[in-house]
Amino acid sequence: MDLKMLKDEYLKVDTDQDDTLLKTLITAAKGYIKNGIGCYVEGNEQYALVTGMLVAHWY
Repeated sequence: MDLKMLKDEYLKVDTDQDDTLLKTLITAAKGYIKNGIGCYVEGNEQYALVTGMLVAHWY
């Protein structure tokens, strides 16, 4: 999950104002998933979907 995809697809955010926060939330979501199931696979669509959902919820 990259920042641009998150902003475009999940949050519909056009500004760069919260980029630092969003990057922190992406990292936290990946850690949350890894702690919950023991792994996080970069590039896997299911992991990206859950990451986007978590960040959107927390944001």
